[in-house]
Amino acid sequence: MGRKREPDIKTRVRVARPVGVRERRLLERLHGQRRLPLKEFEDPAERPRTATATTGMPDDSRGQRRRSGATPAPRTRSIEGPPDERRCRSPVLAAPDDQERKHPVQLLCDTSSIYGIGVVSSAVEDGFPKLPEIILRPDRLLEAKTHPAALQMIVGGFRHGMFSHMAEERLRQEIHWEMLRRKGLNWPPDDLRWWSKDPEQQARNRQIYHGLRLSSLAVINRLIGEALRAAAEPHALALARRFRFHQRYEIYRATAASHRALQLTDVFPALGLAIFGSGSSRAKVNLIPEAKRLVEGGAPLRKVSELMGVPTAFRRVKPAPADLALAVVDAFEDPRLITAHMPEPPTKMKLWLNCIYVAQGVGPDFVQWTSRHATEIGGSLDEVIGILRDIADWVRACYRASVPLHIGRLYSAIKVFFRRKASNSSIANSTRTCRSQPSPN
Repeated sequence: MGRKREPDIKTRVRVARPVGVRERRLLERLHGQRRLPLKEFEDPAERPRTATATTGMPDDSRGQRRRSGATPAPRTRSIEGPPDERRCRSPVLAAPDDQERKHPVQLLCDTSSIYGIGVVSSAVEDGFPKLPEIILRPDRLLEAKTHPAALQMIVGGFRHGMFSHMAEERLRQEIHWEMLRRKGLNWPPDDLRWWSKDPEQQARNRQIYHGLRLSSLAVINRLIGEALRAAAEPHALALARRFRFHQRYEIYRATAASHRALQLTDVFPALGLAIFGSGSSRAKVNLIPEAKRLVEGGAPLRKVSELMGVPTAFRRVKPAPADLALAVVDAFEDPRLITAHMPEPPTKMKLWLNCIYVAQGVGPDFVQWTSRHATEIGGSLDEVIGILRDIADWVRACYRASVPLHIGRLYSAIKVFFRRKASNSSIANSTRTCRSQPSPN
């Protein structure tokens, strides 16, 4: 008979701590349940033998089971008490379902499955505008109304955050306000700062407010995740998320309901935004129904782009700056300037389109000059736009003075400046090359 193995130091530390006290107190704080008597955990030596199964201590019957070949029972924590007072091992398993809390915002379901997120009819009060519903299932998209939606989980929950105008944030606010009312904090709030005149109570109410803000974020993000997994069309969702926030839901509605719209928007994002999205003020709105008919009929891409007045050179524009491309469709007299000078990287492309947007208010000659030299100015987006606006003001002043000589002098000075800059860079490069080459002697 071998000597009985002593437990290691980790096992001794686990045995020294009363097992189950921390988990019980966590559950009591979460759910407000009645505390069980904890005197059975005060001394580990006085606890029942079955309660030490998860502590790692050797049991008298474990060696007999191992020698006999019997399968050991699963190691569970045995807690004495009535069945209705027992606690779960994990607080996640014991957490009540969010649907049982009866939040005003829930998943929208029909006889088949989930089709979106919205406010239940019983939670809508008279006199308040109805909150938007995010309908995602393709067969129910005809019921959806036009409103901006991010189609993703959100963060923050602040008044002027990045999602403040999205439908997800408006639904989160409804959940947050209902939670505040249940805590006795009226919403809309009264004239008192943080619902009280006492500074200590104000601090406590402020903690409650921001704590419930985080809780409302957790609730709405869980609903968004479930709705996107159950009801959203994955290819249309991935394509719509490449656009800006206020354009995503319109693109998703069109591409989820039509495969041809999905193909066109994937190949030509600017044209797809002009037809199916909110587009731009310069887009030909009266031709949109005819363009949709051509798309569904399988018309060539060039024919649809000519109808909408979007140059085919803008086919290289990424979805994020597509609205900038639609804003400058009338700025070019020769569309070949787009192919010749528009850069390929998205950051430089966005900078170039913003510069063209500033230059189109001056004239076609300034647009032509800007298309060639916009990326040579250097600096951040704000710096480049500031320099370009200063140059545009000088050009406008020359036009208003009706002095062609001034315009010629201005353009000649600008050309000389960039020629000197290019020559200096070329001289510097040649000097570096000569210095790097070994001497013939």
